[in-house]
Amino acid sequence: MLADPAALHAVAEELLPALRPGTHWIDTPTVDPQAVRDLAARLPSMVLLTDAPVMGSVDRAASGELWVAEALQLGASLGLPEALLRSEPTRGPLAGAVAQAYAEGSRFPVAPAAKDVALARSHAELPVLDAVHTTLSSRSRLAARDLAALRPAL
Repeated sequence: MLADPAALHAVAEELLPALRPGTHWIDTPTVDPQAVRDLAARLPSMVLLTDAPVMGSVDRAASGELWVAEALQLGASLGLPEALLRSEPTRGPLAGAVAQAYAEGSRFPVAPAAKDVALARSHAELPVLDAVHTTLSSRSRLAARDLAALRPAL
């Protein structure tokens, strides 16, 4: 782990000429996101950059409880089985978020969302609520579909 943007830059200067296609650069930053974006812009296109912030410290690492963000992307790029990638994060602090992300049959239809926004509009005069309600209400063909169906429709 590198302490600051200057250290990241210095390491990159040394490594960039030696990087080969298929290289995985795993950045476990303690630096600001802009430094990581700058690094990404400098890497050859055949190098996979995984921005993997770490949650925990020496004590967590010693007990095998250190969590690294983007572990799923890294695992997939290394060919690990999807079943393993889906199950492993359920054993740690991300269990709730992982369960929600992979839940099947969990949906929130557009019509009830429009109803909820209408209720909110009756209690607060906010132009954004008017815009959201108009968007939700004007798509009758999506009324029974999950709210996620709106994304491609917008």
